[in-house]
Amino acid sequence: METLSTRPESIDEIGEANIKHGELQAKKPDILPLFQEAEEKNRLLRSVAGGGLDTISMLRAKWDKFELMMESHQLMIQEQVEVMKSNAESRIKVYLQDLEKFKARWDQLKPNDDIIESGDQDALQKCVQTIKDKKMEFGELENTRKKLVEDCRHFDLEEPDLSLAHEIVKDIEEFSEMWSLYEEFQEGLLEKTKEDWITFRSKTYMFEEFLFMWQDKLRKLEEHSTMSVKLHKEIDKYKMVVPVLKYVRGEHLSQDHWLDLFRLLGLPRGSTLEKLVFGDLLRVTDMIVEKATELKDLNNRAQAEVTIREALRELDLWGIGALFSLTDYVDSQSRTIKLIKDWKDIVNQVGDNRCLLQSLKDSPYYKGFEDKVSIWETKLADLDEYLHNLNATQRKWVYLEPIFGRGALPREQARFKRVDEDFR
Repeated sequence: METLSTRPESIDEIGEANIKHGELQAKKPDILPLFQEAEEKNRLLRSVAGGGLDTISMLRAKWDKFELMMESHQLMIQEQVEVMKSNAESRIKVYLQDLEKFKARWDQLKPNDDIIESGDQDALQKCVQTIKDKKMEFGELENTRKKLVEDCRHFDLEEPDLSLAHEIVKDIEEFSEMWSLYEEFQEGLLEKTKEDWITFRSKTYMFEEFLFMWQDKLRKLEEHSTMSVKLHKEIDKYKMVVPVLKYVRGEHLSQDHWLDLFRLLGLPRGSTLEKLVFGDLLRVTDMIVEKATELKDLNNRAQAEVTIREALRELDLWGIGALFSLTDYVDSQSRTIKLIKDWKDIVNQVGDNRCLLQSLKDSPYYKGFEDKVSIWETKLADLDEYLHNLNATQRKWVYLEPIFGRGALPREQARFKRVDEDFR
């Protein structure tokens, strides 16, 4: 009864109502004999017992109402169809008005070529979001259009001119495809830009592979657009910086060198190697290419300074750890004394270190280490003189000690004894 009394509000509900009506109509022949039999038994009960069941009378009223509703169902459906047909016509008018409004706003707000060519990343990202929002908004209009087309076919109404909707669909799809290309490229690029430079500087080949992959992808496009041209230019710009990235790797750069590099590239004040990411360098690609010569000089200076610093550090270590090679010598009095041997090795080491210092002085970046080199020059020059004197003294002592030890030259004994004590 409730189903028959409910007015359907849509085509689907009309279909469900007709199905329900058909089911009830099919069951009616089976239920009617049962109802008639119940009435006959109730009349018999009244004649025999003087009273029957009141519920049978109530059931009779409901049955009559049910038959009446069954008969009037199709009439009610037809009336409702007319109402829905009228509603469909008015909904078509509203839809067409909304479609025209959307077209006007879309034509005004859709990204133009000037924005693409500007290269403003923030503006380009907003354009991506705008297209997504408009596509979602138009999706709701498309759902309305499909329902209206179904209604027109069901009610035998003439379908409205939907060429404008098809035109908008085509335009949005073209823009969506074009800008999805940009979004995909940016997502891949963004993944690389987040890498910290200390880790990524040895993996720049991954960035180069990314560029080649996209260059190949763009080359295979059937139709080129302003966006594909822009991406081609951006890839070419990044390909130009790839060979120069070796000058900003900075394995040999000291803290001062990094500050010079940041200043050279125009990176913000307060930039540090610890916080530097690949994206910071990509934002100054033009400066990296422009300052390639200065960056190369900076790297050469850093490498040379590292070499000088390591050489001086090796000298410090040699100065601390260098020892004479000693040997036992038994004098004429059968006493054992330590004498220096392998003079040639120690003198050669001193000579090599002096040559090393001279080569450091030939470096164009020697100026910053001049004081330390001068100190070592003085030390090694003095040491060279002392070694030659000590070597001459030891050789003379070894020659004279046996002579004086046997008592020769008694007049010089006292003098040699003083020298001998000092030497020992």
